[in-house]
Formats: sequence, structure tokens, C-alpha cells
Amino acid sequence: MGAEGLEVSKRIADVLGAAVLLVVAAPVIVLAALVSFAAYRRWPFFVQTRVGLAERPFRLVKVRTLAPSTPTDVPKAELEAHRPGGACRFLRAHHIDELPQLIHVLRGTMSLVGPRPEMEPLHRGLPADFARLRTSVRPGITGLWQVSQAVELMISDHPEYDRFYIANQRLRFDAWIVWRTVAGLLGRPLLASLDDLPAWVARDTDDATTPVGGVPV
Repeated sequence: MGAEGLEVSKRIADVLGAAVLLVVAAPVIVLAALVSFAAYRRWPFFVQTRVGLAERPFRLVKVRTLAPSTPTDVPKAELEAHRPGGACRFLRAHHIDELPQLIHVLRGTMSLVGPRPEMEPLHRGLPADFARLRTSVRPGITGLWQVSQAVELMISDHPEYDRFYIANQRLRFDAWIVWRTVAGLLGRPLLASLDDLPAWVARDTDDATTPVGGVPV
């Protein structure tokens, strides 16, 4: 499948998948918003500028899980001092706060699977070639970096995940990442490295079915 065909197929899958998921997730989003409002007595949806396709900024929405006093551009490495407690910690740990981003998928600003959109200051700090590469595709709600142990670190610490995904992206790979995302939320170990990927994910071994590391297909 060529690049244009992949883009069309991926967009169709995004719209259909996001529409179904949004219907299913709507009650969960409402409940999460109520939990956030009860915790902070503030508007429960948090909006932050992120960098999207073609390096265009867009306003990303999440359920508020951090205290309103938290700086909007605080990097992950400095978040420990702002960690929420109680129910908001649960929402954040299980990524329930990310569910409103399904709206961005329907609008075409994001994809279900892709590189995580970075905050503008952090995006500007990336190597120029890597920054351009990451924004050559739509950012995703989940992605290869997000299902790896590197998710605990900064995106810039492990660029190999985004580079590999963009070089090998296709619908089967996207479906595998979505499955691994769900499995991770259910307690399945995250990828330790690219060696843990099934062999078929690389384009030149598309017919392979044996895992490279120890992750089953």
C-alpha cells in the first residue's frame, strides 16, 4: 500500500474507531469530569497547546487531574511535585484523562495511533530532524513510545520508538499498538526495547510471525 492509500485507510480507521470509542467512553468521560470537579472545584477540562501535524500548534484537551496551580508547561520530569492524589491519581494512571482526545481524532487533528504531541517548548528543544519527522504524521492518543518502558522518561530520551513507528507504520501495526495499550492498562509488561517487537512489524519482514524478543504476536 502506498503512502496515499495508507493515509486514506488510516483516516477511515481513525474516524470509525474514534466514533465507536467516543460513544462507549462518553459516560466514563462524564464521570471523570465530575470526579475532577469534586476534587478541584474548577472547570474539569484542561486545555494545553501541543504541536501537531506539519508543526502546527493545536489545543489539546484532557480531563483535569493536576491541581489548577500546576504550571501548564511543566515537563514530565518535574511532575512528581504536582502528582495528584486519590481518584485523580487513578484517572491519570489509567489514562482516563486522555479520553476526550477522541474528539481530536474525529476532527482530524490527531490519530488513534501516532507520536505523542509534544508541548511547544519541548518540541523546540528536539533535534530539528527528529522534530520534523515526528510532525510529518498526525500525533496519536497512543503510540509505540507509549507502550514501552520509555514512557516513564522524556520522548527525547528514546527517539528510536517514534523513528521506528514512522518508518514501519501501517494498519496492522496500529492495531497491535492499540492492543498493547489495552494490555498495558490491564497490567501486561511494557516493551523494554525494540527487540521485544514481533518480527513482522518491520516492513522487510512482513510475513514473519516469530517475535523478535519475547512479546507474542
